[in-house]
Amino acid sequence: MRRFLYVLIILRATRFVLVQTMDIGVVYVVDFYLKRRMPSLFLLIFKEKIMKSDIENMQFFRSIKPLEIGGYISNVSLHMGRTVEDYITDHLFIFAYTTTCDACLKGLEALYNFYREHKEINLLILVNAADDNDIHILRGTFGENNVFNSKLQTLNRDLGIQGFPWGIGLNKAGQVITSYPCSTRKSVHDIIEPFSYLSGLNL
Repeated sequence: MRRFLYVLIILRATRFVLVQTMDIGVVYVVDFYLKRRMPSLFLLIFKEKIMKSDIENMQFFRSIKPLEIGGYISNVSLHMGRTVEDYITDHLFIFAYTTTCDACLKGLEALYNFYREHKEINLLILVNAADDNDIHILRGTFGENNVFNSKLQTLNRDLGIQGFPWGIGLNKAGQVITSYPCSTRKSVHDIIEPFSYLSGLNL
């Protein structure tokens, strides 16, 4: 009994640490097993989830300054001297993905289904991809000048993106109007819809 209580105390302490490091997914797992008093099963998950590299990664993401509605996006360099500001017209939609994210595949499909019906939107797709073939395929789908391979540090630290997939809507001044996760067609629409007042956008 004493050993059992000791394990529960460890789990509660672990939950506190995870809350501080913002790994909410693991917090849910801890809560689930705390309520059902099944520490042995959780410890198997814990062993796989909490490794040194994971903790370093959580601390890295915690240090990111998130985008704020009404703020301004960093004018990062994209390719051949061109920057984000070079792509802004009276609006710009930036969508960020990684090729190692399951939700990103769904997000790309949702964006494609929206984009093929609304080719008039000014679109920039930034992808963290290890394989240039992925970029080539996406350029064939969304346009040669609309897709760029971006470093994770550029997406996270420079642009303030905290998760993937992510969408951002900018006005002509480069001001952030919308900034949300975007793995569904509805979430893509929610990012773009506030710009429906612009002439030429038929949403």
